[in-house]
Amino acid sequence: FDSGKFHLVGDLKKPGSGEVFPAVILVHGDGRATRTQNGFYFPTMDVFLRAGYAVFSYDKPGSGKSTGAFDEERLRHERAGILTDAVELLAQRDDIETKKIGVWGISQAGWVMPLAIEKTKKLSFMVVVSGGGESGIDQMGYLLRSNALCAGYPETEAAELDSMWVACMEATTYDEYAILAQRLVPHPVVVAMDCMCCVTERDHWTPKRRDGEGFLDPMPIIESYDIPVLAFFGENDTAVDPVQGLEAYEKALKMSENPQSRVVLIHGVDHDMIPAETGCPAERRKRTRSDWCNPSQEYLEQLAGWLALLP
Repeated sequence: FDSGKFHLVGDLKKPGSGEVFPAVILVHGDGRATRTQNGFYFPTMDVFLRAGYAVFSYDKPGSGKSTGAFDEERLRHERAGILTDAVELLAQRDDIETKKIGVWGISQAGWVMPLAIEKTKKLSFMVVVSGGGESGIDQMGYLLRSNALCAGYPETEAAELDSMWVACMEATTYDEYAILAQRLVPHPVVVAMDCMCCVTERDHWTPKRRDGEGFLDPMPIIESYDIPVLAFFGENDTAVDPVQGLEAYEKALKMSENPQSRVVLIHGVDHDMIPAETGCPAERRKRTRSDWCNPSQEYLEQLAGWLALLP
């Protein structure tokens, strides 16, 4: 299907034939991603298929058979536009229940799916796995802090990296920005993550717009919509803060007042719901493909149990 400047190609898997099915659309995290993500999605797909849901998953633009390139300043909004068009595509099919189309997404999808919810009235539920409960700038600060801790830096220095990053991104004057950037850019953790370069000329720098994607906090959107939401967080997540995320989602879902909404913390797993001792990058790099395709059984059981309660 086409969505603006993008051409998307994917698969619609159905649990049977000759019937009309509820459906779920899978929404990727950041980076390159294909419709099955090298098998990572298979266990989650199986849960939905066994529950009677059709599963629609497409290659992300620039991956697999999908084409197009994102505008990095509008990436989440462009992805939300694609998702909205995917919802419309399914809603036009005779084999899909129009009023029972939901979304499942991981990581960056936690910012994309709420934007799509604002764009369409046709989403009936949302499952979010390790989606941030704060702005992207704050989430990146947590990522720097956790990577510093994984690298053996003391808590005080890791926390300072976090606060410096946020202050640098929120700087309103070049002098304020330059002082912080000059300290951040050479730090070994920042270098290893390749997440920042310093603008050295005053005339080439502009403060980040407060309505830009980095400042997007999905929680006000979650608070204002009453569709059922299931939010998973991993105890050993080093990419998204599970403590902050869990508290933010619990608060937002309490305000949205849907009795079927739920927040679940899975112990002993990382950002991807994979069993992990630390969740640190070094541990994740040692995984085999088989490891990536074996998420926590508790996660799978919680997902299946929640789907069984949906009308």
